[in-house]
This record gives sequence, C-alpha cells and structure tokens, in this order.
Amino acid sequence: MMALADGLPAREDAWMFAEPVRLDASLNGMTLFPSAYLDVTSAEATALMPALNAQFAADQISFHLGQEGRWYVRHPVGETPVTHSIESAKVSMAAKLLPQSSGKLNWSAIQNEAQMVLHHHPVNEAREADGKPTINGIWFWGGGTVPADTTPSSEVDIVATDSPLVTQLAAHAGLRVTAAGPLELFALPELAASTSLLVLDQLERPAVNLDVEAWAARLQELDATWFQRIERALVNGKVTEVHLRAPAWEVEHAFALTRRQFQFGFWRRPKPLNTYA
Repeated sequence: MMALADGLPAREDAWMFAEPVRLDASLNGMTLFPSAYLDVTSAEATALMPALNAQFAADQISFHLGQEGRWYVRHPVGETPVTHSIESAKVSMAAKLLPQSSGKLNWSAIQNEAQMVLHHHPVNEAREADGKPTINGIWFWGGGTVPADTTPSSEVDIVATDSPLVTQLAAHAGLRVTAAGPLELFALPELAASTSLLVLDQLERPAVNLDVEAWAARLQELDATWFQRIERALVNGKVTEVHLRAPAWEVEHAFALTRRQFQFGFWRRPKPLNTYA
C-alpha cells in the first residue's frame, strides 16, 4: 500500500520495501544500520537503480524509488518471502531475521547478489573516498499485494492523519480521510456523533534512529499540538472517550479515558515514567 501511496503501479505484481542498509559483523553477530544512518542522497539512489535492475531482470525483479527516500522491489506474485521489519532487525540479531523464501526465488541469493552489485558500484567508491559509510546491503521487508476492495469499517467514521500509508489504507477501505489539524478536526459538527481514528507517527523516525533528543522534542510538540487540545475537548464535552495506543517494537501500551473518569480522576496518583518505558 505504501508503494501505491508513492505513485508506483503497486496494483500489478507484488511489492516490498528494499531499504538500503549497512551490515557490519560484530562479536554479537551482525549489526544493521538503516538508511537514515547512511543518509543516501536521491542522486546516489538514482545511480544505483540501473545496476540493481540489470542484475535481477531475468528474475522479473525490479527496484523503484518512492517518496522521501523509500526504496521498493517489485517481484512476481507468490514470491514474497517471509520477512522482518527494519525495526526488529535493529534491536535483534539481524542474521536470524534474513528473508526466508516462500516460492521459487532464492531471496538469500538475491540479497547476496545485491551486496556484490553495491560493493563494486562507483557510488560506494565515492562514499568511501569521502569518509562516508558505504551501502553494503538491502533489507527486504513488508511485502505483499494490494488487497481487493473492502467494505468500510463500521467502527471508524473519520481517519485523521498526515501519514501517506494510513491515508492510502483508509481510502482503500472507503473511509473518510482528513489531514485536518486539531482546531479544524474538533470544529467538525459531526465529530461528537462519530468515532474518529487519529494516527500520529511523528515519533516513529526518531525512535527508529534511537534519537532520544529528537524523540523528546517531537513528544513535546505532540503534547502542545494534540494532547492538550484533546484534554480540553474532554473537558468541554466535544470528546467523550479517548483510547490511546502506543506501539513499541515488541509491546503496545494501551490507555482509555472517558470524560467522567477525567472529571473525577484528579485524586489518582500518577505512575512513574519507567512504568511505561
């Protein structure tokens, strides 16, 4: 769905993320550094695509560039391997999470061949000469095909988000999607009689990059922009109930708060931050 949101012909064949990474051997196995660490430029990505596509043309595999530096690989339906997310690979032993073939294509061999193409490419020679980390691997994950049209969910009336992936998923499901900010969203007259899904992904990138300072700054922005306004909406009755889900790599924290609980819950003692960390 993300490839479709990026304007690629994702309704044809199957697609996966193909993130450029650096894989380094260490005493604990293999350490993975994602594309955000490598800071791959659009010019470098554009230069690498033809070499990769020439290598895998016989396998009906092609690499494509999306928006915001995203890489994709297009492949035949039925050949999507079992994969693990880039987030999982960063916090686990990456060598144990390599793609496992589910069809005729040997994705372990494909990954090795891609490494060879990257190793000898002028882009990496230039990066090494400039003292930059080289791109020595591709991490395949998140594959599949665009699902058939679905019936709109009866549980959600409005989806509010800036995420292109969520926007595409919601639109595909026939749901109303808006990129409205809190002032516009809470001003909607139909909000009080509806169930809204608000997706905020501003913490995702700093979390993936383990950038604590940026994560804390984004959290403060979310508090000022959204959470304080949600609190006021609970006070004035514009919102009657809030469910918050905060996913992490291996766990998900869930909180629920009704207007009545909020009004009469002032006596509850707050829990320390490490309760949720």
